[in-house]
Amino acid sequence: MLSIVVVAASLLTLCSCQLEKCPSAITRDQYLQVHGDSCFMFSIYRLRTHTEAKAECATNKGTLALVKSQELQDYLYDQLLHTYKSPLGKAWIGLDDVAVEDKFVWEDGTSLAYQNFAPGEGIANTTQGAHSAHPNEDCVLIDVSAQGKWRDFPCDANPLFLFTAEERHAFVCQYKIN
Repeated sequence: MLSIVVVAASLLTLCSCQLEKCPSAITRDQYLQVHGDSCFMFSIYRLRTHTEAKAECATNKGTLALVKSQELQDYLYDQLLHTYKSPLGKAWIGLDDVAVEDKFVWEDGTSLAYQNFAPGEGIANTTQGAHSAHPNEDCVLIDVSAQGKWRDFPCDANPLFLFTAEERHAFVCQYKIN
């Protein structure tokens, strides 16, 4: 029994030591995690437009999550689904085609290599020989209800309704470890 307590205390110490490497202005709570060489802040209950979420991440010199590998995709999806219990949720990531339609670029300026778009979304739509069927949908989110596939959505407002509705969703910020 004592060994279990020692192991648990060691894991808590390791976890808190890891979190100390995150930018100091970020609140240390259950929504902040360290994975690889980055800190991730999961904003599950503070819903924002893509533009607002991007600005909030930049406040502490971060970006929206840059999901450039299947490994990171799997990690974020698992956290959203299991840790934060958001089976129907959507979360903004740092990918968009705002500058040039159908040319998706990461927030840090790098080109898209790894992608996880749902059928008929984003690059999946353009690789089938069609231009985007959704020219107002420039920002990308992870859709937990679609097994973590990516969908492109309007960055701020959806003009397709009779009235303009803001697209507000959860988001994940990414920060380099100090």
